[in-house]
Amino acid sequence: PYPFSHVSGFYQTVLVVPDQVTSAVLNDAMQLVLWFGSASPIEYSAPRIAFAEEVDEAVRQNNHLVLLGGPGENSLLSEINSYLPQPFVADSNLLKPLVIDNVAFLTDPSRSAGLVEVIVSPWNETYSV
Repeated sequence: PYPFSHVSGFYQTVLVVPDQVTSAVLNDAMQLVLWFGSASPIEYSAPRIAFAEEVDEAVRQNNHLVLLGGPGENSLLSEINSYLPQPFVADSNLLKPLVIDNVAFLTDPSRSAGLVEVIVSPWNETYSV
């Protein structure tokens, strides 16, 4: 599905999990694989999943990346934090306050919520993260 696939299938997309992956993150990855697969007209496809430390420059430059986990767990997400439309507090999984017209919007750290942020890849503008 767009923006992670310009053609049918998702062979040019890599799901990136933290190096110390949890069962919750693996469950999220499998749900994404199922969702991507159900949106593709291709009958067979092999999802690509990598640990953050395994994602070298070639993978970064030639693929869409879906990063799972927070920046406290996923080193690649921490690396691109400054590019995110809603960045995280440094060395934390907390979001920086969003300030609009002198009003600061803060997330409730006691609540767990998912966040989807899509950016043009900082390694190749043809791809998305």
